[in-house]
Order: sequence, then C-alpha cells, then structure tokens
Amino acid sequence: MIGMAYDENQTLTLGIAEKIGVRQSHVLYLNQFNNIIMLKGLHERMVKTMISSKEIVKYLKEHVDSNIKLPQGITFVASDDSVTITLSQKAIGLVEKGASNMQEDVAAFEGWVLALYVHFLHSCGSVTLNAVIPEKYTTEFNCDHCHYNRFLFRVMKFSEQFSSWFHISKDIAGAVASFKQFLASYSFVNNIGEGKAGNNGNLENIVERFFADQNPEALRKLLQKDSISLNNHINRQLPTGLFKGEMHKENAIFTGNKSAIDLWTEEDKAIFIFELKARNKMIGIISELFFYSNYMYDMFCDHETKFVPSPAKNSKEHRGYESLLSSDGDKNHNWIHAFFLSDQRHQLITDEVIKLLNTDAKGITYKWIDYNLDIDVEKTAAASTEE
Repeated sequence: MIGMAYDENQTLTLGIAEKIGVRQSHVLYLNQFNNIIMLKGLHERMVKTMISSKEIVKYLKEHVDSNIKLPQGITFVASDDSVTITLSQKAIGLVEKGASNMQEDVAAFEGWVLALYVHFLHSCGSVTLNAVIPEKYTTEFNCDHCHYNRFLFRVMKFSEQFSSWFHISKDIAGAVASFKQFLASYSFVNNIGEGKAGNNGNLENIVERFFADQNPEALRKLLQKDSISLNNHINRQLPTGLFKGEMHKENAIFTGNKSAIDLWTEEDKAIFIFELKARNKMIGIISELFFYSNYMYDMFCDHETKFVPSPAKNSKEHRGYESLLSSDGDKNHNWIHAFFLSDQRHQLITDEVIKLLNTDAKGITYKWIDYNLDIDVEKTAAASTEE
C-alpha cells in the first residue's frame, strides 16, 4: 500500500497520504527514508560501474592483444560508456625542465583517446581529457613553455575534429579558448632548415636517408601498392617551429630546434608528409603525425589562419622548402596527405583507429604504410652497394 503512495518522482504527496490514511507528520520521515534508499542504490550502481586502469588493461588484453599495457604516468578511469584520461604536469609541458615530448606514452593523449574509444567503448559514449592547469597558465603563452603551447594546439585541433564525443575538462577548456584567441590576435612564422639534413647514425636516421637520398624508388614502390604516385624529390627534416611575429628565440611558441617532419614532398597542390619509425612500436606516432599534419595545414594551406610561411633565402640550402610556396611567397597548397611509415605497429593502432582519425579531418588524410626493414631497406641497400 505504501508503495502506491508515491508520485512519478517517488515522493509521497500529501494528497495521496490523506487517501491512504498516512499522517502528515509521517510524510516527511517517509520521504527522507525513501530518498536515502534511492541514493544508496545510485551510489551502489556508480561504484559497480567505475572501471580502473587494471580492468581496462584486462579487457584490452582479452579482446585486442595479450601484450597491451597502459602507461603508468597517465590516470585512466572508465565507466560503461565513458573514459576519463588525466595527464600530469610533465605530460602537458608545465614543468621547468624535462617536459615530456608529445610522442612519449605519458603525453600522447591522441593515440590513447582514439584507441580506447574504438577498442574499449566500441565507438560509443565519450572520452574526457583532464589536467590541472594553474590559472596563470590559462592566459600566458611564451617561450618558457613551448611543449605546453604545443599541447594546447593539439587539444584545440583534436577537440574541433572530434567534438561529438571528445570532451575536455574545465581547466583545459579555459586554456584552449585563450590560446585560440592568442593565435587569432597575432601573426606567426615558421623556422626554415638551413643546410643539408644531419646524420646522427641512429637506425631511424639511416632508414630516413635510405628512403630520401639513397633509394627513393623504394619509397615510391611502397606507395604505388596503394595507387599513390609521387614523382618529385623526397626531402628530409622539415622544421615545425612557430614564432610570434619574428623568428627569434624569445618569440618561440612551439619547440623548433629538433622538431621536424622526417620525410616530405609536394605534388599537385598537395603536401605529402611521413612520420618514420624503425623498430620502434609506439602509440605516440599518432600524436606526432596529428600535430605535424595540422601544423602544416595551417602554415601552408589555410588562408584563414595567421600562420605566415617564412620566405626562403635564395643564397642558402633549404631542403626543398621553396617548393612549398608560390612564386610570390604565399600559401600554395590545398591538401596534406599524412603517412605513418613504419615496420612495426602498436597493437592498438588498427585500421579502425586510422579510419576514425580520418573522420572530419579538414584538408588532411591519414594512411598507414608498412615496410619490411630487412627486405625493403637492408637487402635493397646491400644490393645497391654491390652494384
């Protein structure tokens, strides 16, 4: 009988109480008791649906690959239809020294977000990115925190592309909004590589030189398997720095000393860029190529941004940079075609993840190109040496 005394909100009304003979003095007590029961049930349901990092890893190992791990430097918390990823101050670049590079596991949020949305949430629900940002850094963007500025650019672009399911916390949202206004208020220029690209002797540098200088036909053949034809020269190491106003160290907004696109060329109003990995299976390759692609689109394609390409100096070697500009030095391209070029692939970077990355990508396409280090590089290089 008491169960019938509640309205649609499960509250005992005085009118119903009178009809079933419940004293008014008992109504408040019964309502309070009912609310306690309801809140207890809600709390129990919330506790049951909270999923820890260990449980996420267990699920991914069972359904994707048994060797999958999540990085220790990021906090992952999930429910049945959402995941929240919390980054550290080091990961977002708000430390005096030793900021994480965007390709490191603890900082590569783009890769983890896409992978968990596809493999854990099955492309339903939402993912939220969280980080604590002190108030002063929500409006202060200078050369002291170039990694942080680049982080905000990446979040800005990522949230624009995946706005229907990717969300950012209040701290990040405030900083991103201010950074977006900052980018709209000034002009920004890039740095240009001067002289030939360096050789440091590590494996990726060796493979990079092989594809660009020693045997570019090997790269062209890999692309032809996907009906992609490139005829122009393959260039190496295109810098991706950003400077407010003029190119001076104190004007730096993005890191510029060693930040560069591994391989690139241009053809038919499109720029082709390659992020190369050799025996280096990492989720961060997504973060790197995502940043480079959006940076290149804003710098060399989009006439609505205030990114202004620096003019090439005729007296110096610029690694093909002048081909990116029109005869009058203006933006001269419409598309960025971005390629993951790797001999190994992280278990979470499936074709479904690459397909999602291409969703609503303004003026940018992404594609994975596999190569065999032993066959495509080492044996070809050995054959060339014998000849």
